[in-house]
Amino acid sequence: MSPAQLAATNLTSSPQSTPAQPSSFADVVKTSIRSALEEDKAKQEVIIQRLPENNRDVADVHEICAKAEVIVKPTAVTRLGKSHPNRPRIVKVTSPSTFDARTFRFKVEESKVTISDSFPNICCRPARTRDQQACHKTLGPEIYKLNQNAKSGLESFSLRPNGKRGCNNKAVKGLYLNARSIASVNKSRNKLVELRHLLSSFSAQILAISETWLTDAISDHEVLPDSFNVYRKDRSTTQPSKRGGGILLAIDTNIKSNRPDDLENDFEIIVCEIICKRRSKIAVILCYKPPDSDSASFNASLTAILDNVYREFQDVLPSFTVEQVTSVLQNININKANALNDIPSFVLKNCSQQIAKPLTQIFNASIRLSKVPTQWKNVNVVPVFKKGDKSDAQNYRNISLLPCSSKVLERYRFDGLWRDVREGIRKQDHLHLKYMPQKRGGGSRLLAPHVLSFDQ
Repeated sequence: MSPAQLAATNLTSSPQSTPAQPSSFADVVKTSIRSALEEDKAKQEVIIQRLPENNRDVADVHEICAKAEVIVKPTAVTRLGKSHPNRPRIVKVTSPSTFDARTFRFKVEESKVTISDSFPNICCRPARTRDQQACHKTLGPEIYKLNQNAKSGLESFSLRPNGKRGCNNKAVKGLYLNARSIASVNKSRNKLVELRHLLSSFSAQILAISETWLTDAISDHEVLPDSFNVYRKDRSTTQPSKRGGGILLAIDTNIKSNRPDDLENDFEIIVCEIICKRRSKIAVILCYKPPDSDSASFNASLTAILDNVYREFQDVLPSFTVEQVTSVLQNININKANALNDIPSFVLKNCSQQIAKPLTQIFNASIRLSKVPTQWKNVNVVPVFKKGDKSDAQNYRNISLLPCSSKVLERYRFDGLWRDVREGIRKQDHLHLKYMPQKRGGGSRLLAPHVLSFDQ
């Protein structure tokens, strides 16, 4: 058989690959609706882990609701998965609405902090759709390995709802003490031991101590473990003729820190910078004013240091650019009312290309000088009727009409600060934020105390 005949035989004998049929419009619509319904259903469900199996799941969940002060009770409670000898199966709790499911989770997390002694040791998380569950099974082992490698650092990894790997910042806790001789050791008390117990109890990464009463004869490792970078300013170096005083600032070695000595002076003030990843640096300042010192001199010295720190750390609040101001101007809502003698909002929006440059110069001057134009402080207060008797002044609420230019400044500065602090705000602390469901009469409702946190 010739090569040409062999090639023809192979072509005819090989099975023909059928091209994939394109999805019809009806199939696309059905798939989209099915995914949307499944996602909405998952938002109404909460997964509880570590709840013991004792054939009374409904009663246990109702007890959790009572302890957490959850008003709206779940509509269904179901155990999922196969039995395991070493751990209980997860419990799926279905709520009447998405808002009720989120409220249930946040109330449980709050109760675990406020009444930890009497509250069950459980863990709540949102339910997942089929696609999210498949993605979690695929990327879950990778996330686990990354977290194992990052245990000593200030980052943790998680799987986002969109299926992508996310990097989260751990909260950095700070602790301040007025020691009055931290190295004091006598028959009834050992303050050095007490300090180490405090550090282990609070798990603080930043420690600030005033009135340390330390001298050059006491080394850093005698006071704190080697897991801290210690920055001290003893009274013996600032005022050798006097005893007592002294300040100490200690930062965990997992946090990159540095002490710029050129920003300090002879007073008991320490300036330390924390080098972050997403932002260049954050200033931490510790100061102590002795009772017998001159207040005017100390305040003047502290003000000078703050000015120097501001100039050195100006990139923490970056300057405005013409492009950024133009973008904010083009997104102005022209339907909002304007203040008296103010530039109309439609003029600012339609003439954004021409107005952006002078406004940028005003904004940067305002930030640099820490001053706001006087005219921007004037507002029009308009009474708006609520309900009841119109002749009663108590039935009106005040609406302040702010100058549009000042709102542009506030909007851009808020967006910049919000990007930096949102990672440190736990969702269970606030029920009503940008990412939370809104209800009439909401606002930001504080549920639990905040933890000092920096955006790495």
